Formats: sequence, structure tokens, C-alpha cells
Amino acid sequence: MNTMNKKLLKELRNKVKEFEKNKATKKKVKQKVFQVLKKVVKKVEKNKAKQKILRRKVFKELKAKINPNPKRASVEYNFAEFVVPLLLDNISINTIEELFRIIDNFDETKTKIRFNTEDDKKEYIKDIYKKYDLLEDYINNFRKIDSSFWRNIKYIYISGKKNKHKFIDELNKGYDVKETKSDIYIEYLDKPPIGLSVKQSYNAQKSNYSIEKMGGTYKPGLNKILSEKRRAMCRSHNYYGVRGLNAEEKKQQRDFVNKLFYIKNPYFDEIMFIIEKYKIEIGIDLVNYLNSTAVPYDVYEFDGKGMIHLNKNRNFKNIKFELNEPYKYKNNGDLRNAAKLFYQLTFEDKKYRVEVRFKNDIYNSSPQFCIHND
Repeated sequence: MNTMNKKLLKELRNKVKEFEKNKATKKKVKQKVFQVLKKVVKKVEKNKAKQKILRRKVFKELKAKINPNPKRASVEYNFAEFVVPLLLDNISINTIEELFRIIDNFDETKTKIRFNTEDDKKEYIKDIYKKYDLLEDYINNFRKIDSSFWRNIKYIYISGKKNKHKFIDELNKGYDVKETKSDIYIEYLDKPPIGLSVKQSYNAQKSNYSIEKMGGTYKPGLNKILSEKRRAMCRSHNYYGVRGLNAEEKKQQRDFVNKLFYIKNPYFDEIMFIIEKYKIEIGIDLVNYLNSTAVPYDVYEFDGKGMIHLNKNRNFKNIKFELNEPYKYKNNGDLRNAAKLFYQLTFEDKKYRVEVRFKNDIYNSSPQFCIHND
């Protein structure tokens, strides 16, 4: 090999070595950069977790100040009834921070939201503070739904439990309150209005209806007969309600009377007999109430996870309403100590747990059909 070839070969070898060296260097640089990025991401995530813990701590303190003597939770002002209108009216809200920024700077002269009364807003905000842990998922899930819901809105009416809006009164004129289950009504500029039922979570109670009142629609006077049997059973155990008692006495009396209904008793026997007799009618009515099939406008439900068009189908099939003994037992197999009867409502591909239970003082109020997702 001549001198020229040897020189070229040496140069080529040196270039290969340099190239390999550069490759190794680049690899090391990439690895180093990756490690630095990993540390940064870890630090950011750690800070996020710290911020989340701090926010929860702050809101816990605020919650204690708002409600220093907690009693049974009120459903009069469900946080979702204000959060959903805020999300509809402000498409910029995608985080908890943005939600509270809007709340802190809420201008009633510039919003499309309409409350029943001037005092409603602060009551809803109190419940928003209490339900802080639910907000992040609630906002994220709401933003996944069809954006057509918040286009061309004229007004968003929050009806709550006791509506005071003339627009809603006219919309629901002639319909029973059980048939109009919406919490929010949206009036659009370019299409018919819709109703929107909002739940704070997927597991929240769907609806509740008085059993004795419903009984009176199947047989005139049955509601009064059931009411008297309930009170007679209470009187037979020297229980006459909690009116006039102090808080401690009320608790003791409620605990006492609830235990009377943990076991087989004449009043629940009568309720079971009536339900069995009219179970076809009851099943049909519960399905229609649950889905607002009577009203002419579209009604939707947001359950914290997704949006459902309740009355898209107004003629439901395969409706069954049956006593369900397995619901009486906990997951570990123990019998529940509860003043309840358990039924199952099914139609088409849907399944619901229906609890027959008291929500107020047993002496003075009927038990209710309380409906939950199965």
C-alpha cells in the first residue's frame, strides 16, 4: 500500500472514530437532558400535589367557617345547579382556578344566569366550597359533552326546588311537579328551550316520590288510609313525632322510631301489599317521572359523568318493578340495619335501585320511592 493510500485510510479511520465519539456524546447528552426533564416533571407534579393538598386544606377551613355546626346536609342549594350554568355561560372555564376566578368576579349585569332570588347565589357558593373535591372531575366531564348546549343562549334559569321564574311557570303550565324534574332551563335565541336535571355525582339520588300520595292516585282515599296506619303504628309505641323537642331529644326519638321499621312491621306489610297490587302502574309512572316523558320540550340529565337525553324516547318498553331482597344486604353479607324496603326498577337496558324510605319525621311524613342507579 503506497503512502497516499495509508494517509487516506488513516483519515477515514479517524473520521469514523470521531463520528462514533460524537454519537456516544450525543447519546450521553440526550440521557442527561432526559434525566433533567424527568426531575423537572417530578418537581412540577410534586408542586401540583402540594398545591392540591393546600387548596383542600384552605377549603376545609372555609367549609368549617361556613358551617361550624353541621347538621343533616341540605339539598336546597345543590352546587351543581350553579356550577353548570357557570360552565354554560363561560366557555373559558376549564379548571377549578378559572371557576373561582369567575365566581369571585361574578357580574350579575353581564351574565345570562337568572336566579330565583337575590340571596340564592351565596347559598350555592357555600355548597360549592363544601363540594370542592368533586369540582375537578365535574368540570372535565362537562367539557367533554356536545358544545351545542352552550351556543346561542339567551338566558339560563336556575329553578331550584321552588321555582319563581314566570318563563318556567308558563313552560310547565298544566304539568304535575313530578313530571317536571329539571333544575335548570335554557332559553335559546335560535331554537326551543330545554330542561336540564343536574346531579352532583353518578351515585346521587335520581328522584323521590311520596308513596302515600301515589297510592291515592290508584285508589281514591288510599293515601289517607296509609297515613293513618303509619301514625297508628307510631302511637302504639308512644311516638308522636319530634315537633317541639330540642335537638338531642329529636335525635333520640328518631333513633327509637327508625328501629321499629328495621324489622317486619304492619305498616311496611301494608306498603308491600299495595306495591304488589299496583306494581305495573307504579313501574310505568316511575319510568315516566324519571324521564320527564309528559313535557313537550327536551329534557337532559348531567350526572357528573355524561349527558343523557331523558325523554328522547317517550314510550319505554319492558318495564318491571319488583321487590329485591339482595339489596337488603351489605357487600360483606350482613343485613342492613335500615328502615327501608328495597325494589328494583328495570326498563329496556336500564336498571335502578329503588329504596322505600323516610326522609323526614316518620310520624308526619310518608315514605318515598328514592331512585338510584343500580
